[in-house]
Amino acid sequence: MNIGLITSPMETIPSLKVYITNLVRNLNMVDKENDYYLIHHSKMHLDVYDVVKEIISDPPNMVFGNLWWKYRTLPKDLESYDLDLVHDTQGISTFFIKEDPNYKKVITIHDLSSLVFPKMHVRGMLSDKILGHRTMKNADKIITVSKSTKEDLMKYFEAPEEKIKPIYLGVDEKFRVLDKEKVRNFKIEYKLDFPFILYFGVLRSRKNIPTLIKAYNLLKKDGTDHKLVIAGGKNQEYKKILNIVKDLHLENDVIFTGHMPEEIIVELYNAADLFVFPSLYEGFGLPPLEAMACGTPVITSNASSLPEVVGDAGLMVDPHDIQGLKDAMNAILSNLDLRIEMVKKGLNRSKEFTWKKCALETMNVYKEV
Repeated sequence: MNIGLITSPMETIPSLKVYITNLVRNLNMVDKENDYYLIHHSKMHLDVYDVVKEIISDPPNMVFGNLWWKYRTLPKDLESYDLDLVHDTQGISTFFIKEDPNYKKVITIHDLSSLVFPKMHVRGMLSDKILGHRTMKNADKIITVSKSTKEDLMKYFEAPEEKIKPIYLGVDEKFRVLDKEKVRNFKIEYKLDFPFILYFGVLRSRKNIPTLIKAYNLLKKDGTDHKLVIAGGKNQEYKKILNIVKDLHLENDVIFTGHMPEEIIVELYNAADLFVFPSLYEGFGLPPLEAMACGTPVITSNASSLPEVVGDAGLMVDPHDIQGLKDAMNAILSNLDLRIEMVKKGLNRSKEFTWKKCALETMNVYKEV
């Protein structure tokens, strides 16, 4: 088969870059029967483009240009290629407004945060509501990154269950336990030479960082010597979060690193004594697994996909329970036996999620349709 993957989202969305690049690399390793074409806007100097063919399709320079590109421009450009299947790796889009008799269509849906939290994603909510039912109808197969997201699709769009295939993401092999000397040097270089609890991710409302800070405040009152490190690019939520820190007089104890280069994230996970991810909603939730692979014990919320991803390898709490989160942090930091047990479970759990497995299951979906 000739298979086209719409990969343009990885040019602008870091989280989708992780999914797309790892999927393509592993498809190239495990699939020797099909030919792959990566469909994107412009030539990029990424190694993933060296192993497959490319289709360059420029979006129109206009308001909502990407919507028009997937609806009109891209289908017209694809007429020049003999594709058997096209896989949109981003989610609900105008590409699925019309049926196309020339090739089968597969879509990956990562989450439905726009519908679960409509006030946080007004524009996305409107787009997904308008396009969602048509997408469910015209996609030949729907890949979700968790069973939780599958259930969301069936709830919000009455998507037929037999059309949906959950395929878990993988943990990159770079996430591993590092030599203690390397971790020590990292902590000194980045001025993190103290015991700390880590949150790593974007500063979105649904990530529930205010609850984490309030729980940490209770832990601080109990005498912890750990600081709280919040790593991730600063955005419009930063000022709100910073105000909470100031109100609680935690300016010297809560550290905002800002954006951290991708190449040092492994060191960051290794340097933390505890990773906390109290998110209200995730389509999958890679950071907890990445932290586990680095030998760091994990606390997550018991919401959406996180229980099925983390399993019994992490402590889970109600994301609205400030006292419960504080108690969970205290339990891990004060109990060496529990910490050792969680590290062991986390390392084993993270090994269950591989990009090779993700690619093999995705390849099977292509064969089905």
